[in-house]
Amino acid sequence: MRSNGHMLTTIFTVPHLYLRTPSGNAVLLHTFIEVVLGLFGIAETGHGLFYVAGGNFSISSAPAMGTSGTWGMWEVNLRSCDDHEVVRVRRVVSLPDAVLPNVAKALSFLGSALLVADSVVGRGWEIHVDIWGI
Repeated sequence: MRSNGHMLTTIFTVPHLYLRTPSGNAVLLHTFIEVVLGLFGIAETGHGLFYVAGGNFSISSAPAMGTSGTWGMWEVNLRSCDDHEVVRVRRVVSLPDAVLPNVAKALSFLGSALLVADSVVGRGWEIHVDIWGI
């Protein structure tokens, strides 16, 4: 949730990041054109700085499952733009062992750390995003 009441949302079947306004309108903020087919989870570590997990995911398999080796974390920086400008997005880390990661929590008291959980593989990661000079 942004301070202006707008909410960032993802859909796990497409690589689109949306901004939803309080009135219910949705604006496409960014399309992840890398080898990402879907997005899972989103967390804010500081004012206007968000992180989202992305990778390949299929709902046609039973059960629905992600593909290991395709997942990573992306930074979405909205600090110096309004809702209609191009946002700055960059991949910050790969998660090669992940199958279905979800950003669980941003912990600013740990120096902008993200807790990421993958219940499929039974593993979690603590990712310190401030090591990239943020």
